[in-house]
Amino acid sequence: MKRAFIIICALALPAVADEVKKAATSESSGPSDFSRARYLGADATPTRAGALEGGATSIAFSPDGALLAQAAPTGAVSVARIADSDESTGLWHRTGEHLGAASGVAFLPRKELTLVSVGDDETIRTATLDASLATVTSASRQLGLGPLTALAVLDASHVAVGSCRGQIAIVKLEDAITVEKTFERHEGAIAALVALDKNRIASAGWDGCVKISDLGGREIKSAKVSPVELTTLAVTPDGKSLAAGSWKKGVTLLDASSLKTLATLETHRGCASAVLLVGPAKASLAQCRLVSASLSDETLFASDVLGSKNELGRTRRTRIKTVPSGGLAVSPDLALIACATNDGAISLYKLEGK
Repeated sequence: MKRAFIIICALALPAVADEVKKAATSESSGPSDFSRARYLGADATPTRAGALEGGATSIAFSPDGALLAQAAPTGAVSVARIADSDESTGLWHRTGEHLGAASGVAFLPRKELTLVSVGDDETIRTATLDASLATVTSASRQLGLGPLTALAVLDASHVAVGSCRGQIAIVKLEDAITVEKTFERHEGAIAALVALDKNRIASAGWDGCVKISDLGGREIKSAKVSPVELTTLAVTPDGKSLAAGSWKKGVTLLDASSLKTLATLETHRGCASAVLLVGPAKASLAQCRLVSASLSDETLFASDVLGSKNELGRTRRTRIKTVPSGGLAVSPDLALIACATNDGAISLYKLEGK
């Protein structure tokens, strides 16, 4: 079976549309098949700084896969319909803004369309949207933990938030925002958080460590994964395995209970700035594909299913002429990969093969 990424659309700043088109048709560094379908307009609405600067720091699909949300370095949080054409106006709907960079955004698994975001202003914000994507209700709370650097959804009413000071907060999101627990975990900033199950989370820090904690703040396990800062962390759908990237070359696969290293896979010529483990519900590591983006070699990478030996097998990659900014997400149906880049674009790729 043929395996490939196919770029189907990109949400890009008009000023850089031509450059993004060049990137979409650029020569790949391995066997690949890329074809561009269309481009969507981007959030070019001026912010406090006067213009949109850089690419999204975090992106997320809605639970039904119809919407894409982004958190921008200007502090803006906005949402767009993926199906909208490039001729549409007002594609991006601004739902809120942080006083400083917005570092994380996610949809809550609720009947109501609800976004949660965190940022450098030490604040967590929520926004409930109507069918027109206008904000109906919103709430915010300053956590007092320093700039917030990581966000993970635990359930419809709870999230975990990480800070640049190495602290983690468990936050309840209802009519009022309540901090249920705060605890120290890393020496230095927390780069990423993921939920393992309803009682445990995993965190990756600038101290090079991956740590497992329960929601009460108890540290269950810790492992030094890299001599340099970790940049990203992903979890398998069954919650039993992790993939950690750092400023050092290679992605480390870990057992989520023991934190034993299962394999180290070289997906890029340098660091992995964002990583996904893509598989169906409850899939194990052997049933997942590894997807990653790198600002070092400016490529997007995808493997075949890793299999029982945790091997990359046949791989696909494409060269992205604008540097990935860190935002990487997979749609709920596992068909699309969204990748944000520093030119303000968000490109959507069709993930084919197995």
